[in-house]
Amino acid sequence: MFSIPLNNFVHFDLITYTPSTLAAVDADSPPVFSVFEDDTDTPLLSAVAMTKRTSLTGNYRGQFQPVVADNFTVGSWYSVICSAVVSGVTRKVVVLHFRLAPAEDQTAMQKVDVGAFGGLTVTGRDIGASVLISPGTGVGQLDTTGGRIGIDWGKVSNKATSNDLSGTTVALVSGNVNGNVAGSVGSVAGNVAGSVASVSGNVGGSVASVTGYCNLIAPTALQAFGILGSTATHDGTTTTLRDTTNLTQTSSSHWLGSMIVMTGGTCAGQSARVTGFNTSTDTLTFAPALTTAVLTGDTFCLVPAGVAGAIQDAIAGAITTSLATANSGISDLQGRTPNALVGGFMKASVQGFDSTVRAALVTAIQDTVMTEGYAANGATMSLAQACYMLFSALTEFSIAAGIVTAKKLDGTPAMTFAWDSPTTPTSSERQT
Repeated sequence: MFSIPLNNFVHFDLITYTPSTLAAVDADSPPVFSVFEDDTDTPLLSAVAMTKRTSLTGNYRGQFQPVVADNFTVGSWYSVICSAVVSGVTRKVVVLHFRLAPAEDQTAMQKVDVGAFGGLTVTGRDIGASVLISPGTGVGQLDTTGGRIGIDWGKVSNKATSNDLSGTTVALVSGNVNGNVAGSVGSVAGNVAGSVASVSGNVGGSVASVTGYCNLIAPTALQAFGILGSTATHDGTTTTLRDTTNLTQTSSSHWLGSMIVMTGGTCAGQSARVTGFNTSTDTLTFAPALTTAVLTGDTFCLVPAGVAGAIQDAIAGAITTSLATANSGISDLQGRTPNALVGGFMKASVQGFDSTVRAALVTAIQDTVMTEGYAANGATMSLAQACYMLFSALTEFSIAAGIVTAKKLDGTPAMTFAWDSPTTPTSSERQT
């Protein structure tokens, strides 16, 4: 008896023989096997035919994959019973008895529940009383020169006197905005109350780059989301593309409003909106125009309007909320800052360079690399997690017996989804 991880293929053999001599002999017909759970008498898998091993008398092999879609449950015990007919006599034997273990994180490495060690539940520890912050200018210390914790800025020592910071103001403000945006869009946004529409507009325009990584021919998994990947079958123009293989829909409005992303060819990475669909010639019309004409063999990806719009709305909404929080934080910061700095630095410097701050913020959002992360099943997610989860689900995955495993950038599992049918799916539900 042993454990087998969920989703792993199970392989086993059966040898048939003559009852009188015990010599190996081929069965009258291929043997079959069934899989039973615990004390349940109805098999999960019933009468599955085995395969004869080539040139081996009486040697048959069988295999199956225990998956959630077939009602296999982690922690339950299972028996595999084979049935064979030799010379008209039917015989049965239990070839396997195993317990189903959690799925592996990586091949041959099972997941470990670290929720308890030594029989005791592991809980978080409040380290507030154990951490001491000391004054000084070293790593991990606070500079309290002059009796206050503060920004160096020439080590301002007289709060009643304005200080000339003209030589460092722009660099400091730009650095702070870039750094905070990289970590959290809404951390410190400066005076950007009037730039929400501008930021949202730029993020909206970047949806093409998010979906532009769909550089593959969409298999069944992407088709479940309505996304199509294909190849141009004829030469087109800078505003038209023809595909007589997959653009065979009968409604002229089928692809209207969808986003087309060129994933291969001279226009790779460019995108546009579909404005027309000629069903008689299987031709799409789109705008704005590409830089060069579409050629036969160029690959592309079509993202339905609803999918692309949902991505754009989610990102724009998250940034709008984050900027509102940032403005509140700035007001609080100004209320806590000495009057000399409010009048001398915040008003004379930050507000005086509004356009620079906004430009730096937009650049940081568009160009800063996001930290890879994935929200837990059923949990709310950050902007960075949402982007990585969409990228993983649409471009990097494997499919086995109705289970779609979306992968991280390094190829290890990030999430799993179960289809309602392994062969003709109409819905998908996240499992892990």
